[in-house]
Amino acid sequence: MAAADDDGAIFLDDLLEDRNSDVGSDDKSAAPKEDDLSDAASISSTDTIDESQQRHNYWDPDVEITDEGASEDPNTGSENGGAEPTPSVHVASNNAATQNGTNSSPEATPTIPTGRSIAHFDIFDKPAHVISLDIEKASDKIGACSLSAECTYVNINATGKSIKKDTAANITRNDDTFHEFINPGEDSFDFWSEACMAVHNLNPNSPCILAAKGRTEVWRNFEAWVDRVVPDGEVAIMVAWNGETCDLKWFWEMTQAPYSPYHMPPKLKYFIDPYDMIKKYTSIPVHPKHSKIESLELGSVWKYLFGRNLNGAHNSLNDAKAQTDIMIHKDVIPFINRTNTIKLITDIFSKKQQDDWKKKMEPNLPLHDPWRDQKKDNDVKWTPSRRDQYTGPEGGPTMGPTSYIRGVATSAQTLACMFLAIMPLAFWERVAVMSHKYFYEDWVVETSAKDRDGNVKKSKYLKQCTSSTEGARHRGDKERIRYKWTAGYALAFVAILIIQGAHFGSHKRTARKMWRNAPHGLGIPYIRNSMRLDAYEFARRSIHFVDNAHQVEKGQPGYDALYKVTSAMNTMMEGIQKCWKPGKHVTIH
Repeated sequence: MAAADDDGAIFLDDLLEDRNSDVGSDDKSAAPKEDDLSDAASISSTDTIDESQQRHNYWDPDVEITDEGASEDPNTGSENGGAEPTPSVHVASNNAATQNGTNSSPEATPTIPTGRSIAHFDIFDKPAHVISLDIEKASDKIGACSLSAECTYVNINATGKSIKKDTAANITRNDDTFHEFINPGEDSFDFWSEACMAVHNLNPNSPCILAAKGRTEVWRNFEAWVDRVVPDGEVAIMVAWNGETCDLKWFWEMTQAPYSPYHMPPKLKYFIDPYDMIKKYTSIPVHPKHSKIESLELGSVWKYLFGRNLNGAHNSLNDAKAQTDIMIHKDVIPFINRTNTIKLITDIFSKKQQDDWKKKMEPNLPLHDPWRDQKKDNDVKWTPSRRDQYTGPEGGPTMGPTSYIRGVATSAQTLACMFLAIMPLAFWERVAVMSHKYFYEDWVVETSAKDRDGNVKKSKYLKQCTSSTEGARHRGDKERIRYKWTAGYALAFVAILIIQGAHFGSHKRTARKMWRNAPHGLGIPYIRNSMRLDAYEFARRSIHFVDNAHQVEKGQPGYDALYKVTSAMNTMMEGIQKCWKPGKHVTIH
């Protein structure tokens, strides 16, 4: 029991040490957001006991805990004295082959030392390749009109005493810098922002812009430059000042947004935002808590560290070099290889941010076939059929309700009767059949998808298959409650969607608020009485209008990108035509 108690004490001490972090600020605006916290920072709150035992090898009789090779937790201890060394863990092997000098087992993945960044093994005991990058924007719509970058090689050395004592050595700034202007094209003249032009003094008539290359050629040159300054087999850290709010959004639109023809250079693996780093770490000397500087703008921080004004600010190359000056400063170096400083390029923006940007970009994306954008150089004209023309001797019907819907309205007892005149009950009965088949009868198998670069995505999707496929199952096999699809169930679900739009408008809040009590929701009684929240969310996941088994694969003759909603759209259009006469003047959105 004594040994177990000792191990338990070590485990508890480790959890308590994780609480004492120098990450944070007295200023609420400087507090890190949830997305900024690394997985390591939440180990004590999210791990099960079994997971913690597996990670730290606690309570394992084959583990020998020694003080040899001890490392220090950067987020514990005082500013003056540092923390007590954390014992390193060595697993004692009983394998005879290992004891004889041979090891047939695969090499274990090294564990990142406590407090170090995810890039630790790419920058530890070897030169770190740091690429400081900056752009100048013409406007939010156009994007960059200038792109510059500087590559620096630096050895970040650990003294062994404290992670806060890291130093830099063998700093080499590559003379081969990247600096090119971008010509957005003649059709972008009217979209330049006055505010942006006032900052960098560039405009569409500037000689450097008129003589510049287009975005595609400049981006290819940038990719070639990165490949040239970063040796093969190595990776680089991209540095952008306050990049998450400006520069990197443009990079995301260029390289990761839907239908983007560009790719991020593969050697750019990690990202550091010095602005964010200074906000997070209160012990960094340049933090406003110590420096008393009024702003964390690039020029203000540079002036504090070097004692003079930054000349040529808002020139993208000068700004990139200023970022390098700050990153290799002796006061900043100890905070580079830290848990919350370095991110993967792919993890810079949250899924919610990316989804919001995708929605905003939707109007600018290419249309699905056979639809076409109508422009001056691509004008489309057509002549309605004689039956639909209003210029002939017959004229046309007066705009308004048809005699059919007038008759329905006269005899209808509720508004539901008029709704069913447009979308008949037979349609909803078919929806119930198709939804039941989709969720409870169709065979599916979990399949891994790949992104545009050929990398396997973490999340899997369910692919249609046959019952004989290995791993085949139904979508509803793992459901806790088995709901029965009926026409009434489908109508109640759609009615709630309509009510949600009536209450919240275009800025829809989460539907859960209609079930929650005040002050956290509306608590609408007739919504709560119609169906449970679980039933509503189940319907949202499983509603289907057609049989997926009849869908034509993409690229095959007869493929329809809107196959899953075409039948519903046709039914709705037929119902509207029966009920309403549009008249001569029609606006198409």
